[in-house]
Amino acid sequence: MHIPSSRPVLAVLVALLGAALAVAGPAAAAGRKKTSPPALKVTVNVLPGSVASIEVPARPLPGGQTLIGTGVTREVPLSGRLSGTVVGVVRLGQDIPVRLTKGSLAPAAVDVLSDPACGGTPTLRVNPASTVVLDKARTTRAVLRQTGRTTATAYVKLRLAFDMRTALGCDQPLLPMGAVETPFTVKASGAVGAGGLTALTLDAPPTAATVLVCLTPGDPAKPCADAPAGYPVRIAVRLKAAISLT
Repeated sequence: MHIPSSRPVLAVLVALLGAALAVAGPAAAAGRKKTSPPALKVTVNVLPGSVASIEVPARPLPGGQTLIGTGVTREVPLSGRLSGTVVGVVRLGQDIPVRLTKGSLAPAAVDVLSDPACGGTPTLRVNPASTVVLDKARTTRAVLRQTGRTTATAYVKLRLAFDMRTALGCDQPLLPMGAVETPFTVKASGAVGAGGLTALTLDAPPTAATVLVCLTPGDPAKPCADAPAGYPVRIAVRLKAAISLT
């Protein structure tokens, strides 16, 4: 009995299958959504040794009076944590751009001004309610360069409250004042140490700022009840940090 060759049948089947794939291919590709890998998270832990150095010049106020205890430089220790994400994909041998979006720094409650006529008793002290927060209206960025150098531009708000002596007399107590926000920009750079990203030091040079100070007693966790006064200072920052990417 003669058995017909199966080659023509196979050829027809292959042709039909090819046509079906040609039609379904574009539709299937259109139905697939491109997925991007999740952004790497960045955490900046501020380490001991981080300080803000504040120069408070002795300048006459309206009327010619000078604040007691001015003409000094104070170092204010900083602590806290910032976080954000890596911009794009991390590639070996290339710079890593970073965007910071959350977190805050806490300045230590140090004496800023003191009265030399009263044995150096404080007249102005940083209240523990003070904090430094990122300015949400602007984007804080940093670049972790493959050379080991790092640059950063941080837009922050100095949300400061002070304890102040408001009456004459060496035995007068310090009273808490309300809080006031001062916008400030920190442009820092530095290099990693022997520990890599776990030992990064960033320095920002002295930068002029007019710090707003509440002169009305009140809750230091709430905004000042009256218009604040501004005083010109210069602020330098040294930030020691450990950076992790997860």
